[in-house]
Amino acid sequence: MFLKIAVAVMLVFIVSAIIEVWSSNRFDKNEKIMWSIAFIFMGTFSGIIYLLMGRKRVTNTN
Repeated sequence: MFLKIAVAVMLVFIVSAIIEVWSSNRFDKNEKIMWSIAFIFMGTFSGIIYLLMGRKRVTNTN
């Protein structure tokens, strides 16, 4: 049961992160493709990197 919950949470995170990346106008198309592939194939690892580094670029308005 816990495994099912963890997989569901991970899928929700991956989908929401991909949507956030593709809706951003701060990434060019190549970066969007790279982030999408990373989320799909290396979800946990790329998620940690995205939260620590990539998301700052998306949310930074300077």
